[in-house]
Amino acid sequence: MPVSPDGILQAEFDIAWAAVRLIVDGGMWPAPVDAITITRFVAGAADTPVRGIEARAVVGGYFVGSDPEAPQQSAVTYRVDGTADGEPVASAAVSVMTDGAAPGMWLKVPGQPDLTVRVPIRSVSETDSPTIGGLYQVANGGTASQSAAQWSGMETDQATVVLAASTGQMLARLRSALAAGRILLLQPIGTTDLDPGWYFVSNVRRVNPAERTEDFPQRWVTLSVQCTGVPVGAGQGLAGVSWAAVLDSYATWDDLMAARPAWFDVTRGA
Repeated sequence: MPVSPDGILQAEFDIAWAAVRLIVDGGMWPAPVDAITITRFVAGAADTPVRGIEARAVVGGYFVGSDPEAPQQSAVTYRVDGTADGEPVASAAVSVMTDGAAPGMWLKVPGQPDLTVRVPIRSVSETDSPTIGGLYQVANGGTASQSAAQWSGMETDQATVVLAASTGQMLARLRSALAAGRILLLQPIGTTDLDPGWYFVSNVRRVNPAERTEDFPQRWVTLSVQCTGVPVGAGQGLAGVSWAAVLDSYATWDDLMAARPAWFDVTRGA
């Protein structure tokens, strides 16, 4: 796991969720910290505070969370700024590569990383970007037909994406994501026919390609999408170590505390 030289900030790309796990070790700050901000830096893109980690109150300067909105297959740098009573204490930075996630369409709901789902891509349509404006006939333009063109901008990219959910579980996760919101982060891996970004889903169509044969598990889901801006809202981290995993590993609370004396060690999976 990449770690900043001062040991404060750690970043690791999780290929299972196509997200970056972020850990701030409060014991490494040079002075007490009660709030942090983590900013994402990517070449060619605007510097962006990580959703949910902007002036976020922290206990003892510790934090365990994630950035599911990080661009894929890119070099990403994170900087954490720690403050106490609004005054700067220190900063730390670390870089990580976000490659290795499985190919397909990754769909992510803003602020709900647990709804992230990857579905194989069956097809991507042509991409349209209509011009805002038109061609107008000139009144009294003479005996020959005359016209003038005027434009005031262009629409964002519009396309149709067909996904092939191969199992009932995959389809259920896809439907849960689409039920939670219709502004989604689409991150295709393995194709350049659709640019990654935030999209408004204007229509969803689901079909059984085998028609009435229920024994065939695959379902095709068609999404009509149009590129849009980043939605607002708070965020939360990916699920970490589950209680089930803790119970499987330690018979008693004393055994847990003997192995991991700090709650920070439990949450980060150390």
